[in-house]
Amino acid sequence: MNELTLRVVLTGATGGIGTAIARRLARRGVRLALVGSSLEKVTTLARELEAASPSLSLAGDLALSDTPQRLIREAAQHMGGIDVLINNAGVAHSAAWNDTTVDAFDRCMAINARAPFLLAQAARPYLLESKRAAIVNIASVAAHTGYKNELAYAASKHALLGISKVLATELQPHDVRVHVISTGGVASPMLTNLHPDADLSAFMDPDDVARAVEFVLDSRSNAVIDEIRIRRRTSSPVW
Repeated sequence: MNELTLRVVLTGATGGIGTAIARRLARRGVRLALVGSSLEKVTTLARELEAASPSLSLAGDLALSDTPQRLIREAAQHMGGIDVLINNAGVAHSAAWNDTTVDAFDRCMAINARAPFLLAQAARPYLLESKRAAIVNIASVAAHTGYKNELAYAASKHALLGISKVLATELQPHDVRVHVISTGGVASPMLTNLHPDADLSAFMDPDDVARAVEFVLDSRSNAVIDEIRIRRRTSSPVW
């Protein structure tokens, strides 16, 4: 990331993983367009990062189909283009499959799968002009398996993985790299909302995911990293 100052759009910037990514990239001097659902929270984070990296604060509901295009347009106008899109925003839902409502299912799909697709579509013209173009999609181990009471979440993360595979194939001729970071349990507000009694010491730190994002963005050789899977030390190996 040293030969030029990357211009990065980061969604879900004020969540546990998003804030860790923002802080790590800001220390590298990356220009950030921070996206969150609360402008107040995003602005607070931007103020924290200001000394290391002046950041743009953007807010919007990614469940709305017109939000992604607006966010990309405003970010590109402010930064003079976009080099990297990090689709980190996400929502989870816990319920037995037969108790999962249509609204809960649709919201998971809209934010976790449709929004990354629309953001990538809107960012495409800017990515094609970049010399370091990349899309990083934050997925989950739920993109590869099914967990009890997580039908809507698992379906949306499976969809995100499928979207990522197609984007990687279609954007490869333009040297736009698509990376997926599939994580196990991370100590974050999303986790505590779903499992208020969880022992956070047993889960990964958000910075573990942030370091993986930094790693794939640093890797621009002939070796391409399609996906990194990160699991908790106490969970079963993925092979």
